Amino acid sequence: MSTSEQVSFIRMFYMYVHMWLVLIKYCMFFWYFLNS
Repeated sequence: MSTSEQVSFIRMFYMYVHMWLVLIKYCMFFWYFLNS
């Protein structure tokens, strides 16, 4: 596995994790808004 492939894989993984964190954050915010 070359370095460029590794970097692209890490970047893709980071974007995927970031997307999930943002989604969870918005869901929690929305849930808090509904419960208040």
